[in-house]
Amino acid sequence: MVKLKIHVFQRKNDLKVYPKWEKKVKWIFDCHLYIKQIKVKLVVIKFTYYALIWWDQLVLNNKRNKERLIDS
Repeated sequence: MVKLKIHVFQRKNDLKVYPKWEKKVKWIFDCHLYIKQIKVKLVVIKFTYYALIWWDQLVLNNKRNKERLIDS
């Protein structure tokens, strides 16, 4: 069994970084024969940290700007 390492996506506000990260992940997956469900789970694990940071910033900015809170 070959170990698979996908780097965590951690960039905050750089739109050019995500496509590069996604391309690297696709290259890694091209080397391994995983079913789609496994690929999705692996990527979600690595992207979750970024999503949590993004959500916290969004909520904080809404509070700071006295905008309506997000409920979903």
